[in-house]
Amino acid sequence: LVLSIDTKLKEFVGNTDDRLKTAEEAISENQTNLKYKLEETKQNKEDMIKLSADFMTTNDNITALVTKSDETWLAVENTIENHKESIKEIRTLVDLNSDKIRESEDTMLKKLDNNKMKTEERMNLLGIQTNKISENMENTKKTAEDNNTTLKNLTAEIRKHSDIFETID
Repeated sequence: LVLSIDTKLKEFVGNTDDRLKTAEEAISENQTNLKYKLEETKQNKEDMIKLSADFMTTNDNITALVTKSDETWLAVENTIENHKESIKEIRTLVDLNSDKIRESEDTMLKKLDNNKMKTEERMNLLGIQTNKISENMENTKKTAEDNNTTLKNLTAEIRKHSDIFETID
């Protein structure tokens, strides 16, 4: 009986040792996995900080572009207003000179030609400025679209990392 109990006790101790060894290996493996996951989480956190900084930089760039766009529109409006004033001045000159035009046909033709040339020059300048403004607006639009694409890519990247954090939890 003692021999039987001793055999069973040795068998029990052997099984217990095997179980403890298996449990220790599982704990060690889990600790290694936990350490890896913590390092991975730390790296993901650093990546998120970098993405956040990139997002803030892009946001600042967009704000600057909006400001430049507003300034451009203000400059366009001021230019148009100045041209309206110039046109008003030209009209005033034409009206004042109309009485003199009646007196002398030659004088009238000379002054009309002079005013016509000034108006054409100003219209040419206005056309040139309008073309430049149009080009600037197209460039601004393209830059805004590029920034929008970059923001979408950054947002997708942030969501990707966020999903990784959610799967860790």
